[in-house]
Amino acid sequence: MRRLATNTITELDKESLLLRSVYLFYNDKMNIQTIGRKLGISRFRVSRYLKEAEEKGVVKIEINDDKIFYESLACELQEKYKVGRVIIVPVTATMDEDLVRKMVGQKCAELLSSVTQEFTIGITWGRTIALMIESISESGLKVRRIAELTGGGGLINAGIPTNAPAIFAKKLLTHCYQMPSPIIVSSVEIGRSLKLDKSIRTALEMSKTSDIAICGISTLDENSMLFRAGFIDEDDLASLKAKGAVGSILGRFFDKDGQEIDSEFKERVISIDFEDFRKIPERIFLAGGWGKAECIRGLLRGGLVSTIITNNITASELA
Repeated sequence: MRRLATNTITELDKESLLLRSVYLFYNDKMNIQTIGRKLGISRFRVSRYLKEAEEKGVVKIEINDDKIFYESLACELQEKYKVGRVIIVPVTATMDEDLVRKMVGQKCAELLSSVTQEFTIGITWGRTIALMIESISESGLKVRRIAELTGGGGLINAGIPTNAPAIFAKKLLTHCYQMPSPIIVSSVEIGRSLKLDKSIRTALEMSKTSDIAICGISTLDENSMLFRAGFIDEDDLASLKAKGAVGSILGRFFDKDGQEIDSEFKERVISIDFEDFRKIPERIFLAGGWGKAECIRGLLRGGLVSTIITNNITASELA
């Protein structure tokens, strides 16, 4: 009797190949290349069969984790705004705003604790920043130095924690380059003069060479830290809004596209400028309070953010 050559035997039908691919992939945990060799087909066909099995409902994948919604939303925002990382903190609309800020601050502390190498930090002041610092473990970070990205408030109280960077440095047993000036001075002339001061120049140079920047975001209303600290008044708010301003960071006002507003405040602010700020490799923004979607959207559009940490309610407004 004449013996048939092995290669003349017809392969399994498509349905059998599809079902066997599914079984070997999901039940036996084989990789696609191994399945292809076992079934005598290419890995591309295996991949195509697995995809077809999902489309036909042969395979149904369920993710049993309530947090998947927030992670999928984060991925969506990263793709939409072309930003490196979006971190969403689950909250409820009835939560106290300070609790939301604390949760956002804690998430930033967790993120920083994952950095294993020594690094330098540039930092601003604000309520969420202060709450983040409270959450930091004294021995958990390898921070070589801290530099203030902006001047301070001229007044230290519980509601306006402008001394947070110095407290941060003390907690980590490192040194802090302080910006010995108000964040916004009273005139353009004073602003230009102070920027020539040696101590301020040094602080600015140290801030520019930070590995990580940590900043808060302020809305342009009476809840703004700049307004509450007396650096701007109602007339300033109206004037800035008329020019298209939607928020502030680093004491600087920006529009819906993240571009700095051209006003006298640009010369009166004592802080790192946007051009140098963008050169800092990791720029983390903490958006803890409510009503900041418009501000965040502007920052994302302007390429100022590498990481944004916010709550799920605000994140949904950005989608």
